[in-house]
Amino acid sequence: MADKKIDDTIMNRIENLSKISLTDEERVKAMDEMEKLINYVDKISELNTDGVEPLVNVLPISNVLREDEVVINDDAVDRTIANGPAIKDNMFVVPKTV
Repeated sequence: MADKKIDDTIMNRIENLSKISLTDEERVKAMDEMEKLINYVDKISELNTDGVEPLVNVLPISNVLREDEVVINDDAVDRTIANGPAIKDNMFVVPKTV
């Protein structure tokens, strides 16, 4: 295998950031799996993607959008306040909490 991309310094940082503690056996296995993953991504990166359109969705669907409509609710405050048990100065009166 070529030079390792996941070394002890990087693995220490990963453990610290993810707030995990691995045994030596788990650490070696995780480093090996990460190395395989990085090598796979590197291999995929070698593919020629010229002329390939980006894929947004695998299914031939699109969003159904509607036009925005401006709605003016002049009486919204009055209707909301009307639902309160006690009102003072156009606000709900509630019991004091500490």
